[in-house]
Amino acid sequence: MSKSAAKKLVKDINKRVGRRAATVASDLPVVVRIPSTIYSLDKAIGGGWPTGTPVMLEGHKGCGKTTLLFHLAGQARAVIDKPAAIINTEGPIEVQSDWASQCGLPDDTVIFSEGSLETVLDIARELIRSTQFSFIAIDSIAGMRPASEEDKGFEEGRSRGGRAVPINTFMCSIAGYLAQYDGEPYPLIVFTQHLYQSPGSPQAGFVKSGGRAQEYIPKLMLRLNRQGTDETDLKLKAGGKSSVHKDRTHHEIGWRIQKNQCGGKPEGSQGSFCLFIEDDIYKRGTFSDVNQAIVLGRMAGVITQAGSYYTYKDKRYHGIAQLAHVLEAADGIKECIDTYEEQVTAARQRVREGRATKASEAIPGDQDS
Repeated sequence: MSKSAAKKLVKDINKRVGRRAATVASDLPVVVRIPSTIYSLDKAIGGGWPTGTPVMLEGHKGCGKTTLLFHLAGQARAVIDKPAAIINTEGPIEVQSDWASQCGLPDDTVIFSEGSLETVLDIARELIRSTQFSFIAIDSIAGMRPASEEDKGFEEGRSRGGRAVPINTFMCSIAGYLAQYDGEPYPLIVFTQHLYQSPGSPQAGFVKSGGRAQEYIPKLMLRLNRQGTDETDLKLKAGGKSSVHKDRTHHEIGWRIQKNQCGGKPEGSQGSFCLFIEDDIYKRGTFSDVNQAIVLGRMAGVITQAGSYYTYKDKRYHGIAQLAHVLEAADGIKECIDTYEEQVTAARQRVREGRATKASEAIPGDQDS
């Protein structure tokens, strides 16, 4: 079938069903990738956060989901040049505080504070259909309450009180809403979700409220967890006495790919990045995977260490902070991570070749009679 014939067929089908149900592949909007500036994570998910498909960020309270959401909103705003929209189901966002803006939340972001499940889904539906936004997020799914469940908490089951059915229906309808974009760039669509211990059986692990569609509709699911907080000792002197103050500099956030159909690394791949709170080098609200890059750079031989001194490109640096500053300025994070992964790929190839050699040696050859 020729392209013109395919377009005519698509036009006839859409006319019969009364909506844009089909599109020729060449007419589909370009799927833009939104960089998070966390190099190792962007590379792992195929080169950035995919637009035009739901993305799920899940984790426990305080693991950085909302903060990363603010950052991604700013990144999407810069790439697509349309405002961002966030539906907050957990209480008002303190946009007047410095934290949200320092994490990258644009000042023209449209923010809805709404907890009603039915209203939240109606708003999200209209936002996606409008084609006017670069970024659309619900923060969080667990925070939505149907009218029949106003008195229930986050942890009271994944499908109780009719939460699952409307959320499943909405998730399954997103592709249809996006069919109206007709060449316009798709938005980055992100949902956050809380993980909590199963109240009936703690041994069963973590569960989520809101139905199972959230597990198979998103093409990318990422789990975050806070691994620790780094502190610096500050010596205080007053009245002839000295004391030590613990000054928090950054949170170490781990990430793990739970599902990935967008290219890049498979499920189970993981890494970490830093969320800086107060630091001499990094601005408050900055994300960086420099610590992971240093670890991988040492394993790959890009960086060597002797005591508190590090050597990178034949120059010595005293302390990890000094080295981190140099890596950020010289694109060293990319070099460390790429070199490490190249060596891992080469090692895998050697293993495969070794197995193939052993297999061929195990097969008896033809023998002269």
